[in-house]
Amino acid sequence: MEHANPASISRDCPQAIAIKLRTNGSSGIAYDSVRDAKGECIAIFRPKVLFNCRQERQLT
Repeated sequence: MEHANPASISRDCPQAIAIKLRTNGSSGIAYDSVRDAKGECIAIFRPKVLFNCRQERQLT
């Protein structure tokens, strides 16, 4: 999985970035949470690579 700095990604074309990453074989991206300084978020492009996961609390 590739680690990305959200500030370095253009907000104009997130779907195009995801398509390019997935086409090039990426399983997803991981990025720092904006709500929790110690947290990490993920975006999975290939759900089969995700296993033994649990849902944590949701913030609204």
